[in-house]
Amino acid sequence: MKEKGKVYFVGLGLDPREHATVESLIALGECDRVYVSGLEADDLKALRPYCRRGAIAPVPDGRQDAKIREIAGAAARGRRVAFATLGHPFYAGDAGSKLAAACDARGVEWTSFGAVSPMGVALSLAGVTLGTTTFGMQAFEHRALVSRRVKPNPTWPLAVYFLSVPDAASVRACAAALARFFPAEHEALWCAGPRFGTRETLAKALSRPEKFGRRDVLYLGPTAAASTELGRTSAHQVVGRGPAAPEWVRS
Repeated sequence: MKEKGKVYFVGLGLDPREHATVESLIALGECDRVYVSGLEADDLKALRPYCRRGAIAPVPDGRQDAKIREIAGAAARGRRVAFATLGHPFYAGDAGSKLAAACDARGVEWTSFGAVSPMGVALSLAGVTLGTTTFGMQAFEHRALVSRRVKPNPTWPLAVYFLSVPDAASVRACAAALARFFPAEHEALWCAGPRFGTRETLAKALSRPEKFGRRDVLYLGPTAAASTELGRTSAHQVVGRGPAAPEWVRS
């Protein structure tokens, strides 16, 4: 029986040499081919030790559509391939979303690994600066919360991102999952997508599923007490994880 291929969407953070997480680098090392977009020569040099010899293939800006067909086709033929960008592939232009659609059309399995990127992009869009006192940030695709494969830490900032328009049942399940960790009156800010700039309580933000759009990002800040406590650490430990991080990472 022919082995199924797979596509890994890998976010390398705002600076791959500092922000790429362990699970992101492990994912790259498992791939036969690593397609990279928007990386400088120094970033590529830093990634090479984690990838198989000759696996890295830069994606020129003007050839993204052709490369999307190439990546999806390679996975359909049984190869394990990665598409890696600064930030996160679903926010660094539209190539990530197009590739996900191409994978779905071919029945190719895919999963995403975020570094700092989903949270970093959300905060950048919200006009919030990532400082040296920011500690323990997290970002999950909403389906990971619905399935309860991940458990958010209620004291840390959280970004919930939507790669597709969710149905009402999915939004209710996401609300129920978040209600286990965050109070309904917790303030939330839509940081990207159709509802960009809207500030609401968590309960209100999740009460109108018909308003949801693709690429929406809901940001929940830490409590005031947690912000004060974490601010004293002067630690720079910014962490975000994709929805399919290995079990040892999520536990």
